Amino acid sequence: MYKVESVRDISINMLDNFDRRQVVTQRYDLTDNIKSIQPISFVDDWSENTKHEIVKKFFMSEDYYNSGVYDKGKLVAFTSLYLYPIGPEQEYLEMKMLHVDKAFRGKGLGKLLFADAAQKAKALKAKKLYISAHSAVETQEFYMALGCVDTTWISPKAFEEEPYDIHMEYRLV
Repeated sequence: MYKVESVRDISINMLDNFDRRQVVTQRYDLTDNIKSIQPISFVDDWSENTKHEIVKKFFMSEDYYNSGVYDKGKLVAFTSLYLYPIGPEQEYLEMKMLHVDKAFRGKGLGKLLFADAAQKAKALKAKKLYISAHSAVETQEFYMALGCVDTTWISPKAFEEEPYDIHMEYRLV
């Protein structure tokens, strides 16, 4: 049985063996406020440099609540929640990352981490989680199954960082 805990043993190389690889054959597209599934073919993966940048930006910063799941001492899934409110009424906390190592997908780890991030956001008095989610069909279906919906407000910063993402929210209250 897996459990969520604080990310520990933070070092620049902590994600070196994390397998982010995702083969994408279909993605959601949002054009003129119409959401449709489109065929596409690419592999999303992280370089060693990208992994190091993620560690520096999220795990080595006090601006994020980071939780993870470990298997035999190895971090196999994690999430990062930005601790400062965003949105027109400061009603959101943004879940910046939720990733599960390829070998551990389908075991419920993403659901555990999502629930932990939602619980933390609620404890911090947020009304909603903001998620700039990968447009891959399986990623979108994961979030929809958890109750996430297309957001009513799009963060300009998140849109600039990931213009092909689908922006979603999860109501906490």
